[in-house]
Amino acid sequence: MKKGTTRTVIIQDIDAEELYRKLREIVTDILRKEHPPPASSRSRLMSLSETAEYFCVSVRTINNWCRNGLLSPITLGARRVYFEETEVLDLIKKNKCTKKKI
Repeated sequence: MKKGTTRTVIIQDIDAEELYRKLREIVTDILRKEHPPPASSRSRLMSLSETAEYFCVSVRTINNWCRNGLLSPITLGARRVYFEETEVLDLIKKNKCTKKKI
C-alpha cells in the first residue's frame, strides 16, 4: 500500500480474536514494506550507472523506470542511488529482455 492511501474496513460478524489477527497482519505488512531487512541480508547493490550500463540504457531511462515503479531505488545519503541485483535480474526475467552483448 502506498503512503497516504487508506483502506476501508467493514466489520461484520467478526470476533475479537479474528479482528486482532487481521489487524496484526495489516500492520506487519506495512512495517515490512517501510522497514526493509538490514543490508546484510540483501543481495549485492548495483549503482545507478552500473544498472544503466547493465541494461545498455541511459541513467535518465533508469530514473524514468524508478518513477514508473519498475525499479525501487535505495538511496544512501543525498545523491547515491543503488538497486538490488536480484531486483534487476527479476526485471529482466519479468520482461524477457536480454542484456546486449558488447
